[in-house]
Amino acid sequence: MRISFLGAIAHDPKSDSVIIPVVIDNKLTKCNVTKECLDNKFYAGPQPEDLLATYRGHKIEIQIALAHKLRATGRRSGVTLLATDFND
Repeated sequence: MRISFLGAIAHDPKSDSVIIPVVIDNKLTKCNVTKECLDNKFYAGPQPEDLLATYRGHKIEIQIALAHKLRATGRRSGVTLLATDFND
């Protein structure tokens, strides 16, 4: 499974999560990181801008955890990263 993360992240107000565009085996899809994940793991602030800034500040850790979850589940789209997905 080839995974590439694109830089154009966005806040989704419906789910209050950060949406991350990901290319998996040459197919564009979206994954997300929940507010709960960003709060519990990285102490994100309450505003959407805080969530985006927290993602940017911990991008490498988040991308590693997301890639691990994608590979572990075999899914090619729609993966949601939770705080419990990190190896502590």
